[in-house]
Amino acid sequence: FLKFLIIDICIIAGLIGVWCIESELSFYGEIVKNAQRSFEFYPIETATYKVIWDNGKVMIKEASTFLNLLIKVIAAIGIIELIMLLNQMIFGTAKNRRILKPLNEIAEAASRLSDIAFDEQKFQSLEDAISKISPVTSDERIHIGDSDLQGLEEAINNLLDRMRDSYRQQARFVSDASHELRTPISVIQGYANMLDRWGKDDEEVLEESIAAIKSESENMKNLIEQLLFLARGINGKTQLKVIEFSLNDMMKEVLEESK
Repeated sequence: FLKFLIIDICIIAGLIGVWCIESELSFYGEIVKNAQRSFEFYPIETATYKVIWDNGKVMIKEASTFLNLLIKVIAAIGIIELIMLLNQMIFGTAKNRRILKPLNEIAEAASRLSDIAFDEQKFQSLEDAISKISPVTSDERIHIGDSDLQGLEEAINNLLDRMRDSYRQQARFVSDASHELRTPISVIQGYANMLDRWGKDDEEVLEESIAAIKSESENMKNLIEQLLFLARGINGKTQLKVIEFSLNDMMKEVLEESK
């Protein structure tokens, strides 16, 4: 309401100001800062706007027509604002209830839990069931058959499912990384042993080994970057962009890397 009131005051002041400026311009031709101005609003039927300039010119402008029109404009604006306020009160309340519905449901659930008589045996049974379950090595779920603790059971089972999925993803990533890194490491180790045996005296072996080690190091660097990219994708931190590509080129690349 206060916001509408401030807007209305600004509109009224602006309209009166514009009308006064137009009246002076039409009578005098310019706006003089030091002129004496007065506005008699009441009664509206005889309302006038009076300006006295330093050169003795006087303007007395009839303002009742303008004020009557201004009142009609204010009334129209007031009706529109009233409709907006009623709309906000009716539909805004429903919207707020819809937004706060999840919080209200949580509050109701907490209230229901607080009303349940405390049964130590129930919680002890739940604790025993949790202690018998492995969070990573089995797909067993908690079920003690108590309707009062059903919501808590579901929350714990969902948490266990997410933990197991995360563990499987990590284990699979470690296995894949170990397998992929084994080949370039073996190649680098083989050339390092060859350097140790013959590279000191054979320049051709030295150059071949250095080139191979540099090449495999670059391959390992690219492989590690790809594995890190894959890890970020598994964790949901990478947004994948679908693009068209040549399957033939990809198969050639896979063939070259597998040689």
